[in-house]
Amino acid sequence: MEWAFKVILKPQSSFSSAWIGPILSLWKGTILSLLTLVLCGFCSNLAFGQAIPQDQADKKPFETIRIGGFASTPLSTRNLDAWTSTYGPGLRIATPFFVGELGLMFAMIDWTSLEENVPDFSSTLIMADWSVFSSSQNKVKLGAGLRFGNFFMSFKSLQLAGERNESEVMLSPFVKARRTVFKQVEVFGELSAARVFTQPYVDLLQVSAGLSVTIGAPSWLKEVLR
Repeated sequence: MEWAFKVILKPQSSFSSAWIGPILSLWKGTILSLLTLVLCGFCSNLAFGQAIPQDQADKKPFETIRIGGFASTPLSTRNLDAWTSTYGPGLRIATPFFVGELGLMFAMIDWTSLEENVPDFSSTLIMADWSVFSSSQNKVKLGAGLRFGNFFMSFKSLQLAGERNESEVMLSPFVKARRTVFKQVEVFGELSAARVFTQPYVDLLQVSAGLSVTIGAPSWLKEVLR
């Protein structure tokens, strides 16, 4: 069905599809490299570092790093009626900023076609965000923020006319709640409303839930961030 492809294959962004594969590979490699560095810092912090009280760490820019793993799924969509989706994995790394906190999120969701002539596709979200939260003295911390990045699409059909990879700008406000369950370990839930700037727009209402752990940032990493 041609109308289904028009939603995805008539982009408003200026990205060249020929560059999508290399850029996606580079960004995935960057995420994995950052995660490796953070894990190395975590190990060195366990061996040589000192614990930082949570209420103090949340107030100092780049003093800590929060690493969270989660699962997410769309609750509703607009202009993606030809597909259905399930749960997808995600990773978020965040650190306190001068006001609120800064984060980097990586997530993946597979989409299954409901129409015979419409291909399945997988989506990869790579986004940066800024958010603010209620006082760390509260048992449940409530927050809100704004996320900006890219929505990468890879279609799973060799017979598809045109490009099989696409990249679009994505903007997503979100609200979040988190609660400490054990020392530096927290559970969290998030509700986000995202807009993907295809033509016409694609809107996603998504819910996520997961666990995060807060660790002290190594001194060399704090200097890099500053």
